[in-house]
Amino acid sequence: MKKTYFKLSLLMIFLSFLWSCRQELLQTEQDYNVQSQNITVQRLSREELQLQHPDVMQKVENLVSKKHSAKGIYTDAENGFSIDTDVAVYIQDRYGNKTYTFEAVTDKKDSRVLQNIVLKDLGDGTFSVWMANYDQELLSNREQTSTEFLKQYLTVDNLGDKKGSDIFGKASLCFTPIAVYEYIPAIPCSSPEHHTNPAACDCGKPGHDCIPPTASSYQFVYYIGTFDCTGGSSGNTGNDGSTTGGTTLPVGSGSGGNTVASPCSKVKKPFTKIPTLAQKAESFATYTSDNVEHGFTVMSDANANTPNPYTEYTGVAGGVNVPTTPPSPYMIFVHTHNSPTNSTYSVPSWYDLLWIVQAHHNNGVNSDTVFVVITSDGTRYAITVDDWTMFEDNVYALYPGVVVDPEKIKKSTDIANEYYYGKDDENGIHHEPLIIENSTNKEQDLKYFLEMNQKNAMGMNIFEVNPNFTQFTRVSLQNGQVNRTPCN
Repeated sequence: MKKTYFKLSLLMIFLSFLWSCRQELLQTEQDYNVQSQNITVQRLSREELQLQHPDVMQKVENLVSKKHSAKGIYTDAENGFSIDTDVAVYIQDRYGNKTYTFEAVTDKKDSRVLQNIVLKDLGDGTFSVWMANYDQELLSNREQTSTEFLKQYLTVDNLGDKKGSDIFGKASLCFTPIAVYEYIPAIPCSSPEHHTNPAACDCGKPGHDCIPPTASSYQFVYYIGTFDCTGGSSGNTGNDGSTTGGTTLPVGSGSGGNTVASPCSKVKKPFTKIPTLAQKAESFATYTSDNVEHGFTVMSDANANTPNPYTEYTGVAGGVNVPTTPPSPYMIFVHTHNSPTNSTYSVPSWYDLLWIVQAHHNNGVNSDTVFVVITSDGTRYAITVDDWTMFEDNVYALYPGVVVDPEKIKKSTDIANEYYYGKDDENGIHHEPLIIENSTNKEQDLKYFLEMNQKNAMGMNIFEVNPNFTQFTRVSLQNGQVNRTPCN
């Protein structure tokens, strides 16, 4: 679906609004996943922490009214919590922030809340320290969390106002947490051999006081932005997501719910649930030679026993009208970009993205919905959306009931013009869009689509699909080039 008349009708409304700048605290998985080689996650036993990071252990041991037990519990009687040093998680994020996270135990323990103590190395021999409180509602959540949801179920308390501030050199800061869907490599077992194969690791067995390995997985990592509680500048949080607060993830009993389904698992799920779906999509590709667009949908409650789960739609040249108000969310929406190739896109169009926004507003799609486009240029792409707040901050659709937001209108218009419709500079010179119809360079089209997603923090996962819809390859932008990671 491309509907090129969108520019004339909608942009006239867009340009009538004023716009003011604001700082963005959000960062998409694509941005962080491109830099995944720059995030280090290590799980350390008390002995390893003492050996590798003695300055951290010294700070813990210097806590006022400390009490040491055989299990490595250090108690801060003044602040009312204990630090379990049996297991620590060390993280160095892409910005060089180094944090150490421990499980906290308090006398007023709420079974629904997991509490962690996080030490941030300030690099000058001092540490800031804060307590992260994770509600089980957050830990058991399997979908990317909105900013509003995160603020409700994750709180971060500054401990810098306590009398023990001389121990850590803590500052009076407030915190803004940002949830990011991150690939965490396998963590080897805590032993001299550092096996990653559980079968070859003796950790956890009698007589072996070390930690078993964990497999690689996608998890929520929390980037903690800081700002001055006294009303000063929020300069401690960068526009690109960099933070002085550092990075953490849940540690301790009850934190296992932090592991979530990988993007590859999500995009393949409909094809596993509906055995005939791959064949249906493959045969549907023949419609790309038609002079109108076609589409079909499958509802989320369909399964292998559903007779004919497909609802087909026939559109016009350049578009197909698929309802945005289904009785239940779509599991998958497949549509074509038709011939002739002089008026079609080889990647999803801006109108495709606007349709997704409107369908989400009507509860017609969600984070499990897969969107597929098959083009007459021979390309096939699948998209999922992890963070709807990010997506809708960038793709702004005017539909009945929407709250008009001039800032989002301006931002969305700028993105649409740069990548799809072209724009005029201050001298009135028109510049062609980066993504063009009838392009002969489909790799360049994909590169610009990925750039749009990454640069503007749009929250999409994007996949190439093979002709028979049995193989999915995740695509992202890395060092200006398309990076391809096959889904196993």
